[in-house]
Amino acid sequence: METLDPAYVGDAVAAIRAEVPGMEIGVPTAAGSSPIRNGGSRPSSSGAISGSASPTCARSTSTRRGWERVCSAAESVGIGVELGVWTSGDAVTLRRNRVPRGTARVLAESTVSDPSTAVAEGVRIMRALGSDLGVPVLLHGEEGGAWPVLEYAMGLNIDTRIGFEDVLVLPDGWLATGNDNLVSKALEIGSGKRAWGIQKMRSRRQR
Repeated sequence: METLDPAYVGDAVAAIRAEVPGMEIGVPTAAGSSPIRNGGSRPSSSGAISGSASPTCARSTSTRRGWERVCSAAESVGIGVELGVWTSGDAVTLRRNRVPRGTARVLAESTVSDPSTAVAEGVRIMRALGSDLGVPVLLHGEEGGAWPVLEYAMGLNIDTRIGFEDVLVLPDGWLATGNDNLVSKALEIGSGKRAWGIQKMRSRRQR
């Protein structure tokens, strides 16, 4: 289960970092990740852990109550924030309020699972965010929309992701054997897109 308890977070982060020192390690900050007496969201417990046990970033959502406090708490101890937006409305709100200090990236998620409309929602979110946020944007989808949105993000040459948190099957509908299977397929798609882009540039030059 997800937790914010520094005893568990610190041990897990330290163990991962010992195996892969350069990997970014993120932790949740959702209220559901740990029992909270007074309700709402609370700042990450990252202030109680340090050194190799300190995560690289903490994830928060700009629609969740108290997200500004989460960002401030993380920034105060040198931990970046992965700030999530789920709709074009969320994106507009974030743009108006401006991205807070310490934000490592904006995580834009098209939550539309219909593959025929998931990309359209991704387009709306990206347009609402604009092109001058000052931080990288990672765009991804989920369920039936995961692969179409991934291809759209690759076409934009922006960060994206794939994994069992978002989708369990490959583009052909077969159940993936693991996250490595999903990532391998994503890299294959990315390589194909890059090859197509190079060929397109060559064709233009020849004209």
